Amino acid sequence: MRSIYILLTRSKTLASRLVYLATEAQYTHSSLAFEDDLNDLYSFGRKYPRLILPAGLQVESLRRGFFKTYNDIPCILYEFRVEDAAYDAARAIVNEMVSQAERYSYNIFGLLSCKLGIVLDRRNKYFCSEFIAEVLDKSGAIKMPRAYSLMHPMDFTQLPGAIRLYEGNVGHLLEEITARMEQEQQCNETALAAF
Repeated sequence: MRSIYILLTRSKTLASRLVYLATEAQYTHSSLAFEDDLNDLYSFGRKYPRLILPAGLQVESLRRGFFKTYNDIPCILYEFRVEDAAYDAARAIVNEMVSQAERYSYNIFGLLSCKLGIVLDRRNKYFCSEFIAEVLDKSGAIKMPRAYSLMHPMDFTQLPGAIRLYEGNVGHLLEEITARMEQEQQCNETALAAF
């Protein structure tokens, strides 16, 4: 078994406020990670921290870009334990998409159709939760309860097997991850020294 992580956030940006007005959801953005250090977070969103557009497939990080600029935003982190084959398949789907990132763009109309409950599948266009839902479902990691284009970030909290690891803000989450990694490194160095 391997772990896949979903980080939900809600910033104070115009785009996040518009999504909040439409959904009234506590969290308005979702990102996918394959490692517990959350060094690489995959999502569809803004390319530049201060601009809504252009937007598309992004490799985000808590240590740079948008999350570094806005590290006081609230977040919640979930872990999903999945079979090794599903983990590998999900990672392969994302790696393939990242290698051809220029082919993908943000599904602005999908946000509206999602709010209206209308399934709208647009080739190579995604919003954040639509992207994650498709990756998880197509890889066999987690079966989605509805069409990808109707998934909201908060829907991931209701999926079977969702384990809440953290709730707070992005800056404190990064501090916790950094402290854990330093502690693991010290334990490894101590174990090596014992040999």
